[in-house]
Amino acid sequence: MSLGISMARIVTKKLINLLVNCLDLTPHKRSFQTIRRFLLTLSGWTITPPFYICNDLYFLDGRNIVLGANCGLGAFCRIHDWHPIVIGDNFLASNHLSIVSASHDTATLASIAGAVKIGSDVWVGTNVTIVGPVTIGDGCIIGAGSTVLNDIPPNSIAAGTPAKVIRSRPIG
Repeated sequence: MSLGISMARIVTKKLINLLVNCLDLTPHKRSFQTIRRFLLTLSGWTITPPFYICNDLYFLDGRNIVLGANCGLGAFCRIHDWHPIVIGDNFLASNHLSIVSASHDTATLASIAGAVKIGSDVWVGTNVTIVGPVTIGDGCIIGAGSTVLNDIPPNSIAAGTPAKVIRSRPIG
């Protein structure tokens, strides 16, 4: 990619980030959510409506983000999408969620590419960090302040740093 095209992409993404965050801060006003969806789609997001995104969203690129239907992202959400981030239907995240789709090997500091896959019907508490490569199964709850570094099986309640399964959720 030429330097000019690369710079244009960066400037466009920053402008879209600014516009998304300048819209009315009330996430429940459908007209603003429609404009936000349009702007995020322009930057590469794949979004299935309905969805709700609160104020102060930051994303790195956008072309690697897929949101299922009926997703909600709380305020001050940060998404670093070097690699794919796929979020299923009925996802709800409280404020200060961070999703990072890459990591580093602790011994060599070599970059570890890693997709983040979050299933359907997942609830994430406030101030949670999710670091790829990782999969969070359907029906999970991630407790506030947790750091998810490893896969979480479906229908689990996990918390802590690093997040560990505390117990399973009853199915049905």
